[in-house]
Amino acid sequence: DTIIANIGSKKIDETEIQPATTSDTYGDIIEGGSASIGTKRKNVRRTECSGELESLTGTRNPVVELESLERYKSECVKLAAELEKKKVECTTLQGKLAEVDTRMTAAVTDSTECWRKMLCDLESRLLRMEKEKSTFGGLESRVLNLENIVTRMDNENSTVAGSVESRILKLESLVMRSKKPFVNVVSDDW
Repeated sequence: DTIIANIGSKKIDETEIQPATTSDTYGDIIEGGSASIGTKRKNVRRTECSGELESLTGTRNPVVELESLERYKSECVKLAAELEKKKVECTTLQGKLAEVDTRMTAAVTDSTECWRKMLCDLESRLLRMEKEKSTFGGLESRVLNLENIVTRMDNENSTVAGSVESRILKLESLVMRSKKPFVNVVSDDW
């Protein structure tokens, strides 16, 4: 079986791959090679489209490795800058979230306090109304008592007035009777 790998724009098969040499270059050690052991490096990765595994065996071209390394370095710098931007955004959003949480807590506290005040006011109104009701009950009984007294006084007054009237009538009749003989007597005497 021949294994084919894509590196950059080149296609490489297993027959073109050179065996690893014994060198202590930085690239060999990084790529998994060793200066004392002349083994080939085997790297397995998924292809982007098919998801199948593809095996890369052997060493790479140093120019391609440098280009890849530079590309990866620039990509790392871009990603690090993007990560810093995201951290700043995250910090900003956390600050806004904390501010919103503070406002929400204050709003809940304010609304709770407002309801508490309204309920206390309502309770005091109810107590005042109950007191007024009991006062009205007392006033109502006092008014009824006064009405009874006035009615009794009217009855007594009418009785007294009736008795006074009857007494006056009696007195008048007595006076009239007493005048008749007196008038007669006076007229006879004269």
